[in-house]
Amino acid sequence: PVPLLVQGPVLGRQGPVPLLDLGHLGLEHGPAPLQLADARRLLAVELGRDIYRRISTYVRLQLTILSSVLLLMLLATVFNINEGVALFPMQLLFCKFFVVVTVVVGFIVDVPDPGVMQQPPRKPGTRIVNGADQSAAREATSGSSAG
Repeated sequence: PVPLLVQGPVLGRQGPVPLLDLGHLGLEHGPAPLQLADARRLLAVELGRDIYRRISTYVRLQLTILSSVLLLMLLATVFNINEGVALFPMQLLFCKFFVVVTVVVGFIVDVPDPGVMQQPPRKPGTRIVNGADQSAAREATSGSSAG
């Protein structure tokens, strides 16, 4: 196993396991300090929450891009713009492979949210795109097509 680099005061030892004071993370752990195994679980939960945030943000980005392209193609066909061809296939591929990649690089280098552990856990079965996101997307789409 990879050794955990302890950041924070070590209050003592319980056998080979150091007892950590993780009060600087904002955790309520009562009078007993956390053991190293608890600290590893805590870091795993923090990492998992950050990974979930990144994946859900990427999925929302892809859904937004694909629905925008679909709307663009539909409007070009309905209003016969450029003989119904809004983007040529090479233009669409350029946008997909080069422009979107720069946004994805931004997701990759994004720093983890420092307050992720203060947020309540997500409920099981929660959707990535909820009703509020869908209604906001509908409003944005109807606002852009009205002008």
